[in-house]
Amino acid sequence: MRSFAVGLAFAVLSSPAVQNNPTGSRQPLSASALPVTVTSPDGRIKFDVNLRSAFLCAHAAVPALRAAGGGRIINFADWLARSGRPNYKGFTSYYTAKAGVIALTESLALELAQDQILVNAIAPGPILAPPDLSAEEVAEVAAATPVGRWGGEAEIVKAVLFLCETDFVTGETIRVDGGRHLA
Repeated sequence: MRSFAVGLAFAVLSSPAVQNNPTGSRQPLSASALPVTVTSPDGRIKFDVNLRSAFLCAHAAVPALRAAGGGRIINFADWLARSGRPNYKGFTSYYTAKAGVIALTESLALELAQDQILVNAIAPGPILAPPDLSAEEVAEVAAATPVGRWGGEAEIVKAVLFLCETDFVTGETIRVDGGRHLA
């Protein structure tokens, strides 16, 4: 049985499904969760929301995509995980789960290419400021981003559209971060 998201994509697009999964919680782990274990409540939630969900959504989508003769799976990673270096303490579960999304994307791309199912990921950087950030923190993030601003959701839409339209890109993780990974 197809998942709701896969069915909705087919209904709306009338074509092979485009899957995306949640970017998940970026809240730091509580001090009681350190050292991090996969079985800690904080760690398990981060893995489930950020990595397991991507795996399960892809698993649900593949039969429908194969039946349609191909399609696209688009996962969401994180600019920092794509850069290959953790920068913030307290985010171990989030960081490793998002790095796992990148590995899952590459593995699925290899496995599914012969079925004309292209699998890619988007690694957002500073797109929308969380509502709990102060004006000073919002300005600090913009200043630390080479383009000097937050991206806005339209930048993610542009990347998704590109990945939907291409017939020859698979296994890639595209950073949409305003150059933040360079800073």
